Amino acid sequence: MPDNKTACPERNTLVWEHTLPLATNPFLWWDFFRVLGVCLLIVELLVFLMSVLVGDPIWLPLYVLGIVTGIFAGLFLIATLLLYGNRYHARFAVDAKGAQMEDAGQGRWFKWRLILLGLLARQPGAVLGSTDGPSGYGERVSWRDVRRVTVHRHLRVVTLSNSWRPLLRLYCPPDLLDDVEAQAQAHVARAAQRRRNREARKESAGKEKRLQTGREG
Repeated sequence: MPDNKTACPERNTLVWEHTLPLATNPFLWWDFFRVLGVCLLIVELLVFLMSVLVGDPIWLPLYVLGIVTGIFAGLFLIATLLLYGNRYHARFAVDAKGAQMEDAGQGRWFKWRLILLGLLARQPGAVLGSTDGPSGYGERVSWRDVRRVTVHRHLRVVTLSNSWRPLLRLYCPPDLLDDVEAQAQAHVARAAQRRRNREARKESAGKEKRLQTGREG
């Protein structure tokens, strides 16, 4: 499916649609294993604490964690391949206030996959009312929350991160990557300058207040 893009120079806005891979997406797998690892660590700690309370401290064996990881990874892979066909059609937007990614509709094949899965599960009514997929789903970040812009040119992805984790990834067509990077860098720089100005005003107001308190004292 070709990428659709629209530029609005007068409002400094970029809007485009892009079909991104799922099962072969390294960012998606990185996020998946990171979240799963945190969840398994919490489970491991809870099991250990509960075993300490009953007087028999134990840790879950590594092979158990490996089996659980394999099961979830397999289910994730099946879902991305069977349900989405390794493709997700998304709509992206970059404007002066922030950046956004939302579902752009997955097409007729997505609908037929949902219907087929419903028939196999003997619950066709559970999916017939939602065959358009998660339309309208969206995630938006404000530039004031972004601290770093990372560009992965070989994958054509611009990652917006705060001080410790990625907030949003913008998947770009080849001819739009440079424009998205430039706008993101410019917006983040302006947001950083506004933060510095606010901090400077607060510091100045604090000094003035302390001086006034000292004179009154």
